[in-house]
Amino acid sequence: MKKYLLTFKWMHDNKCVNDYIIEWLKQNNIKFYYNKYNSLVADVYGINLYLKFDYEKINGDIYGVFVKAEV
Repeated sequence: MKKYLLTFKWMHDNKCVNDYIIEWLKQNNIKFYYNKYNSLVADVYGINLYLKFDYEKINGDIYGVFVKAEV
């Protein structure tokens, strides 16, 4: 089973995926910003390592967000 940082129900309003992620980051006091490539990055682990996010549809309107692995 895949482990997600957060899951959310997309309400089909004016929110985008990043809005849901930013809301979660703020609730958990995690530093974040948009990098020079306009990608949302955050220090999820608190070690000054800023990582990108990705998401996938789990079921219906439920989506899971995870840290994007960079190689």
